[in-house]
Amino acid sequence: MTGRTKGRDAARAPGNPREETVICMATDVKLDQVDGTFLHLEGRVVKAVGSDFMLDSPQRRIAANPHRRALVHDQSDGLTINFGNDYPGGVALNAVRELTPQRTARSGKLKVIDPTPILVVRGGIQFEVHTETPLQVGGDGGGVKVATLSLHNELAKLEAQIAALQARVATLEARG
Repeated sequence: MTGRTKGRDAARAPGNPREETVICMATDVKLDQVDGTFLHLEGRVVKAVGSDFMLDSPQRRIAANPHRRALVHDQSDGLTINFGNDYPGGVALNAVRELTPQRTARSGKLKVIDPTPILVVRGGIQFEVHTETPLQVGGDGGGVKVATLSLHNELAKLEAQIAALQARVATLEARG
């Protein structure tokens, strides 16, 4: 299929000096691709007009929730992933490069954009660190060890170390 835009819409397109200019856009919808179970959409932009995008595989369900809302254009004009926790298995984000908090305007008469936005994380945070293991007799010579740590626990350790150092400094200062 090939889409054509004429008249008023053509005039809105960048670089069109005349209204009668025709813009051809190569788009296509291909049915029964690969093994007959694929729908293939081709185009520079795929636009869906609606509030919910549902993605459902009945064979993979572990709960009988009636909906599987993968993406929802929500009431605050935001994009919500896994709206209503419809996917009991949760959401996995692999190879995430960046998370950027939304900059919000401070309250008051002047609308000033906060220069240091806050990212809110609900629940505990665990992270992995990769460390070199020491050479072991009869072993493979070491390698990379992956340790999963709790941010809460690591912060508690640091707080305890700071408290111990403060106590030592106070003792040293008391000696004069």
